[in-house]
Amino acid sequence: MKTVWHNFEIESEFVGKENSNWDNNSKDRHHLITVKDTNPESDKSISFSFWTSKANPKITKREELLDALECFFSDAEFGDYGDFYDFCNEMGYNVPRGAYENWKACKAATSDARYMFGSMRWNDVADELREERE
Repeated sequence: MKTVWHNFEIESEFVGKENSNWDNNSKDRHHLITVKDTNPESDKSISFSFWTSKANPKITKREELLDALECFFSDAEFGDYGDFYDFCNEMGYNVPRGAYENWKACKAATSDARYMFGSMRWNDVADELREERE
C-alpha cells in the first residue's frame, strides 16, 4: 500500500519478522513503513516498524497508513520527554520493567522525526493526520 501526504510518500510493506515490545504473538501484524520526501532535490527517507490490530492485520487503506504515521509522531513526542525516569513517570510505568525498550524506540522515533520532518510540532501534525482520517 502506498499513498502521498503533503510532500511525503508513505509505503507499507508486510514483513512479519518480529514481535512488538508489548505482544509476544504479533509477528503476523508486523509492517515496515517507509516515508520518503518527494522533493526531487532531497533523498531523505526513514523506515519504522508498525504493528496493526488483530482485527485488521493488513494495511490496505490510505487511512491505515496515515494512522501508522500518526503513531510514529506520537512516539516521537514521547521520546522527547527527557530522561528515562521522566518517560516512565509520563507514561505511567510504576515498575519500569519493559519500559526501557519502549523508551529507546521512542527516542529513535524522535531522532528520525527530526531528520525527516525538521522542527514540525509533532503533536500538531498528529492532530492533522487524525482529522484527515476522520
